[in-house]
Amino acid sequence: MIVNITCVVAAVTARDLSIKQFHLQNIRDMKTRNSNKVVDFTMNRYLTLFIILILVILSGYANKEEVNLVANSDSWKFKVNYLPSKHGYIEKQTIEYIGKLSVNKVDISLNYKNNSSTVNTLKVESLVGVGPQQLPTKTEVDNWKDTKTVKITWTEKDTLQEETIRITPSIQE
Repeated sequence: MIVNITCVVAAVTARDLSIKQFHLQNIRDMKTRNSNKVVDFTMNRYLTLFIILILVILSGYANKEEVNLVANSDSWKFKVNYLPSKHGYIEKQTIEYIGKLSVNKVDISLNYKNNSSTVNTLKVESLVGVGPQQLPTKTEVDNWKDTKTVKITWTEKDTLQEETIRITPSIQE
């Protein structure tokens, strides 16, 4: 009978140890799972913030708006209208002569920061009192901010005139 009791005590003790080990293992697993959840939560939070940042940056590029630049002098009003396009902006140039003397030919050179330019020549009977003239060349540019100056060359009373005017953003009225 002592042998049976010893076997029963040994079985109960083994079972108790097995249960304790099981509980200890569960506690370790829970700690590991919880620490993984904290890491997962932190990673998800950073990933979400990163995605939001990327979307904000991209939305700034997608919302290109029409931009107007002007250059004015005593003789000329020059305007460049930049219309958003798939790869940048398309320029539409307008010039108006506000001088008093007769002018029938004008050369316009729109200059950019990279030393390139768009050149137009306008020939009419007279530009006096005609109003704004749409220039035929429509150039596509990457960025309207690269526009630097406009150089206007014309002849008044057999004298060659030339002005280089800085381009500035138009103030909407």
